[in-house]
Amino acid sequence: MEETGDVSGFVHQRYLEENNDEVPKTPTSQVVEDTFLVYGSIFAILFLIFLIVRPRYPRAYNVRNTVPELNCELAKDTLGSLRWIYRVFFIPEDEMLQNCGLDTVIYLRFMRYGFLVALMGILNSIYLMPIYGTSPTDPTASLDIDGLDKISLGNVPENDNRVYATVIAAYIFFGYAMFLLLKEFNWFTKYRHEFLSRAQPDNYTVFVDGIPPEYRTDESLLAYFHEVYPDDVSEARVALNLSKLEGHVAKRAKIVTKLEHAINVLNATGQRPTHIANKSSRCGKSEEVDSIETYTEQLREYNEQISRMITVVEESANGPTGNQVASSSNIAPENRSVESVSVNSNIEDGDKKMPATSEGGEEKKGTIASLSNVPLNISTGITEGLTAVTHATKTLIGSEEGTPKGAAFVTFASLRARASALQMLHHEKPFAMTIREAPLPKDIFWPNVGLPHTKQQLSWLAGFSLTTVLCIFWAVVVTFIASLASVETLKQEIPFLRRWIESVPFLQDLFAQLAPLLLVIANGPILSFLLMKFSAMEGWISVGKLNISLFTKLCIFNIVHTFFILVISGSIFGSIGAIVNNPSLIVNELATTIPSEASFFMQYFLVRSFLNCGMELLRVFHVLHAYIRTKVGPNLTEKEKNTTWGWFAPLSDPGTFGHAGALADLLLVFLVLFVYGVISPFMSFILLLVFAIHGMVHRHHFIYIYPMSNDSGGLLWVQAVKVIIICLFIAEITLFGVLGLKKKAAAVILMIPLLAITILFTIYIGQQHFVVTKYLPSISAIKKDKENIANNVDNGFLRGQYNHPALQDKHLLPDNMPNDEPHQSFDDNA
Repeated sequence: MEETGDVSGFVHQRYLEENNDEVPKTPTSQVVEDTFLVYGSIFAILFLIFLIVRPRYPRAYNVRNTVPELNCELAKDTLGSLRWIYRVFFIPEDEMLQNCGLDTVIYLRFMRYGFLVALMGILNSIYLMPIYGTSPTDPTASLDIDGLDKISLGNVPENDNRVYATVIAAYIFFGYAMFLLLKEFNWFTKYRHEFLSRAQPDNYTVFVDGIPPEYRTDESLLAYFHEVYPDDVSEARVALNLSKLEGHVAKRAKIVTKLEHAINVLNATGQRPTHIANKSSRCGKSEEVDSIETYTEQLREYNEQISRMITVVEESANGPTGNQVASSSNIAPENRSVESVSVNSNIEDGDKKMPATSEGGEEKKGTIASLSNVPLNISTGITEGLTAVTHATKTLIGSEEGTPKGAAFVTFASLRARASALQMLHHEKPFAMTIREAPLPKDIFWPNVGLPHTKQQLSWLAGFSLTTVLCIFWAVVVTFIASLASVETLKQEIPFLRRWIESVPFLQDLFAQLAPLLLVIANGPILSFLLMKFSAMEGWISVGKLNISLFTKLCIFNIVHTFFILVISGSIFGSIGAIVNNPSLIVNELATTIPSEASFFMQYFLVRSFLNCGMELLRVFHVLHAYIRTKVGPNLTEKEKNTTWGWFAPLSDPGTFGHAGALADLLLVFLVLFVYGVISPFMSFILLLVFAIHGMVHRHHFIYIYPMSNDSGGLLWVQAVKVIIICLFIAEITLFGVLGLKKKAAAVILMIPLLAITILFTIYIGQQHFVVTKYLPSISAIKKDKENIANNVDNGFLRGQYNHPALQDKHLLPDNMPNDEPHQSFDDNA
């Protein structure tokens, strides 16, 4: 073919070349039909199995009714063996809010939003598909056009008046999507404000970061906020450096678990368990010891040590030396490492002795390590040891243990004061005294609280850099997977594969079904795991902020890889030679290929929905993990059986629903729906089915499986709406380009107002709509405060909520500690 620059000639020539093969190309409609039959059959089998096992195994499929800690009213009604399939869609929204949480209802409403937009696409298809299907065909074409391709915009020839129907459908489709989005703002604002008015500690508390040194005590920070909000501040908790104390608390928790299991072994077998432990790490000798006595002694020593450390921190936290507190953290008990375990014990001890020496082996002088010589044995005089340790820790200025960080949690007595503090500027320096919403205490990552600003920025940069590198690498993976779907391209680029396909024609259909499956696997848990690790590196202080970071990354990967890379690889990879000679063809190639890639996205979403929802419905992996858990780990008591051990969780621990990943996947469906809603109307039918299947499966599991423990109050909603708006722009610009190829100038001009409307809509909601969803208005806060005063609501539950967990328990004992064991009380000699 000559390089004439004629786009239509180029596209037609490519079509003839691709179809002039000894092995005929499988029609796209046949590929989609095969995908539906193969993976739909798999889902049907899994669904039938679920209907059989659901009533027989309520511990696996009605967790929220069998585990007392997770009980909810909705789970008490199983809704029948078959009636639940449709009845889960008609449970009132208020009941779902009360029993499943705001995050869950937000996810379900986004599902409903997509369902309604897809329904509008189906209504548009009533006239679009006949209009596209009756387009005149190219008389020079040697093969018939496939059915799915025939009812798409790609079948409409250049300069044809049928594109005006596309323009009309675009106004209806995108206008309806924006209308529904505006309604979602009104709904979310109402329930977000209701959530922010609830009597829970995070609604009365703010997180203060970048605190100047002069305010880094509880008293001084409390005094500052009392000046700003007289009589409206409950308490201030400045974060402390407690890394060593945290380490000891973690080790004590392990000792408690081991001791508890050792006592269970005694109760179950009547024999005292033993284990082989190093008597001394220096001499290397080992002996068989009584597990209960050994762990009891170690626990007593840890309790005494942690108690001393907490006492010193509490007494010195607001001292005149600016909270410069040292720790006796290197005064460790003689921990013994296990080399072997007796047959009847099944006890492990992974702790090792911590000698008070430097890395070079010399004893440290003038540091906390030198305190290891303080006598700790009760029989030799714990009183003298306590006195010496307390005196030494107060005089050691060089240690950072117990020193204040530049962050704090400030709790207010009213919603009004908290809402005001969040919106007020508190310091003239950038990043100083910045105020943000506080997370729930159980969701805080305490090691990240109070990181210096420079370290925060570097941590974010490290996470961003690794994400960028992964994005580039993943593009190669996705491009390779996409090439599998284009069998014609593979035959051109890989000669030996061409010979295989010609000799075994079945391979062509196999590759066509393999590509979407591989893409589902590539975008599965491995990608989410890596992005979660990168997000964790960024120094977020809470689970909610971490999920926002993960959600953003997943959305970027979905948009860039699962959409753009697939489209680009499908168009450019097969015609790279022509594009090198004539680069202007790249725009035409993209606009030409986007309609033809519809079939692959249909395949992808059918495979993902049928496989993922089938596996999720049966909870295949969780049930497998629960079965393995029954075979490994401690299982002597009900408490042990219901405790997660390593990677394996019992049925009583269903985990939490991954809202970030599920919502990011849902927004990819929105992007494809927006792009193909008027270009390939049949896509709306496929995605309507996708929304229906996901809605049924997830509604069931929200009611019967997943607890409400990780409800963030809709933190992901704002980010999700912003991504939806980006998807609208991508879809409209794509349609703009496709219409431009049809060489109907009037149709292109008519699309400009739609783009302008979308821009104005974005500007409009960006002025105030996002702001009012973020904060509780003062008028609502005052009203709620007055109601609380009138109803004599006690805010005592707010006190001590944001104490560091390591400072909360000076002494810890196993739940099953018998009265006749030695050292049953660790306060006897205190």
